[in-house]
Amino acid sequence: MNPASAGFSYAVLFHPLYDEIEGNIMHRAIILTGAAGHPGSTILRQLIHTDCTIRPLLYGSEAAPVQDERIHYYHGDVSDPASLQTLFADLPAEPVYIIHTAAVISIQKHITDIMYRTNVEGVRNMLSLSMSHHITRFIHVSSVHAMPELPMGIMQSEIRTFDPDRVIGGYDFTNVRNVADGCIKAMDSAQRWETYILSGHYMKIYDFLCTAGQNADRKLVPALPKAAAELGLPFVTAYCHLRHIRPLYTGCSLHTISSNAMFSHMKAERELGYHFRDIHESIRDMTAYIMDQMDTVS
Repeated sequence: MNPASAGFSYAVLFHPLYDEIEGNIMHRAIILTGAAGHPGSTILRQLIHTDCTIRPLLYGSEAAPVQDERIHYYHGDVSDPASLQTLFADLPAEPVYIIHTAAVISIQKHITDIMYRTNVEGVRNMLSLSMSHHITRFIHVSSVHAMPELPMGIMQSEIRTFDPDRVIGGYDFTNVRNVADGCIKAMDSAQRWETYILSGHYMKIYDFLCTAGQNADRKLVPALPKAAAELGLPFVTAYCHLRHIRPLYTGCSLHTISSNAMFSHMKAERELGYHFRDIHESIRDMTAYIMDQMDTVS
């Protein structure tokens, strides 16, 4: 079973680096960064059913998520251009596309050095290499957290420019398979220099957990109000710091689940043919996958 997830929505920015090519192209080469990550591995699983050659990039000692004769894995770090030379070496004569999903995600409020090097300098490095190697198209996948948050009640749609100083947060639930399908469709259908929100369905956290609990046949633990979580935040932070473990929640994550989560995917639906699965189907698939993994471990 492929892992399915009801998770945060994504924004896709399409860069046409060189002239548009007439019609849909079946034979192409695709460089996929972040291939072991959640969106990257799902995109990879869908790409193996297309007529293309694939160059997935793994970071460090990451294991290959998929085995297929058309796939040749490369190892490198997007923040280190020297480590990417083999990825771009001996590119085929056919059009080459890049789907860039490599990123570092954190629920901490502060931006760490590795986050900046990966999420900012890494994108810059990939774009620079793409230009110098005449890559046909560059598709950058990011979270909707890269967009400035609008006030509650206002539907949020695509933006044309990104300012890191204005980023606060935002979320809704979507299925990562929807995101993968939207990224693949963007290779042929995206317009020049456009951004597309691949969002899904708004759902309250409590309702999400109730639905997951019903699918797993598990009793749901009592839910505490946000105020109680905020009250306990200093103690949770101190405890996790002493134990050297990742905190269950942070001030940033509490802000996220209470921020404006209204995102429109109408543009992606209209221009890419994007669609999303029913949220209950996504939660059912996600729960079944998690239960299956738990049975495998035990």
